Amino acid sequence: MKYRAPLIGITCEAVSRTRDYQEYNLVCDHRYASAIRNAGGHPVLLPIAHRRSVLHRYLEGIDGLVIVGGDDVDPKLYDEEPARHTRVVFSKRTDFEAWLFKEGKRRELPMLGICYGMQFINVMEGGSLYQSIPRRKKSVRVLHRSRAAPACGRSWAWPRRRSRPNTTRPCASWRPAT
Repeated sequence: MKYRAPLIGITCEAVSRTRDYQEYNLVCDHRYASAIRNAGGHPVLLPIAHRRSVLHRYLEGIDGLVIVGGDDVDPKLYDEEPARHTRVVFSKRTDFEAWLFKEGKRRELPMLGICYGMQFINVMEGGSLYQSIPRRKKSVRVLHRSRAAPACGRSWAWPRRRSRPNTTRPCASWRPAT
């Protein structure tokens, strides 16, 4: 039987010039698609949708899901009010990705969260977040849209101290199952 490269769905970030998102564009950093191609998959962009038939079709057609970076996870999802400095991601994106995550988990779909996506998965699993690391921990420097991780949104942090070997790292790699 011939090998079929997996179709990997990639969510898109919504960007708007206004806070009300009356008009917005969907964007996706090309490096997400390149990484999936380099790992042997076929990237498929998933625009924000809310009709159940479209949502179900998205999940029927993909073999894995990547939830990309962006602004901040809505603190209301982990029972906090947004702080003054918190830039909450577009609410329709949150609703869309919450449905994809819950239904994808039920279907045992492989998923990867990158930056915001990692935090979002944590919250969907019942976790919480610090809305601002520098305000809580003096030993952490936050690099927003740095050269090392320009597509990761506002939430990428590098510890000033070296972490112990075999501990959590700020990057993740993912390859399709063989």
